[in-house]
Amino acid sequence: MEYNKIERLHEDQFQGLVKLFELHLSENRIEALPDKIFEGVKDLKGLSIFGNKIQNVTSTTFSHARELRFLFMHYNLMAELPIGFFGLLPHIIRV
Repeated sequence: MEYNKIERLHEDQFQGLVKLFELHLSENRIEALPDKIFEGVKDLKGLSIFGNKIQNVTSTTFSHARELRFLFMHYNLMAELPIGFFGLLPHIIRV
């Protein structure tokens, strides 16, 4: 789903995709990630959201993706990450 000019994602966008292992949403125009967007994708290991227009994330944005190991979110508009952001990602290896 890279390079598709996606601007918005809905809260239930990925519900039901229980076997989703990797998700590539890079180089789009996404401005925000709804807090429950990763609810139900418990096997997600890799997420690429770099090169978008995301301005902030909350400490719970990825709380449903606890198996996440790789998170690429550079080249966005975030100035900082919330306190405790990585505390909910116990398996994270690379950011």
